[in-house]
Amino acid sequence: MALNPADGYPHTPEHYAEFAGNQERQSFQFVKDIDAAMRANYAVNIVNIGQNIYPLLYVESTFDGGRYTLLTDAKTRYVHQNVGQIYDVTKAISHIPLGIFPILSGYGEYPSFGQWLQPLKAYRDQIIKVRDTKNDISGMTLEDKITTDAMLVETLTVASP
Repeated sequence: MALNPADGYPHTPEHYAEFAGNQERQSFQFVKDIDAAMRANYAVNIVNIGQNIYPLLYVESTFDGGRYTLLTDAKTRYVHQNVGQIYDVTKAISHIPLGIFPILSGYGEYPSFGQWLQPLKAYRDQIIKVRDTKNDISGMTLEDKITTDAMLVETLTVASP
């Protein structure tokens, strides 16, 4: 999914989120929102990644929980389907740093102008929503919670201007 950051990032406005169901559903939506924002930020860099890198593992969100595809060469593919909701949560959280680099890299030549500050702060606000609500999502084990907490703490350190 290629999104153009100039068109804005897909997200659920807070005034809609309060009507979006119970706390778990809202928490899961915040996770999906940060994943969409990461994808929008990261799409800028996808073109620069080689088209023939093997082995390549990629993962897709699907309505039944996700699909893993391993490409060992141009002709060999292994697929594992339906990995569950926890996949979406851990993938979105672990990919949050991928959304930070494109925000900063566009202003690397003139960082003192601070044009990157507002986009980074907006992205950081989304990260905070995920941090504050993710433990309301069912299916997360104590280990999942500890691991994702650690990832979010480190990411928020990097995302703090």
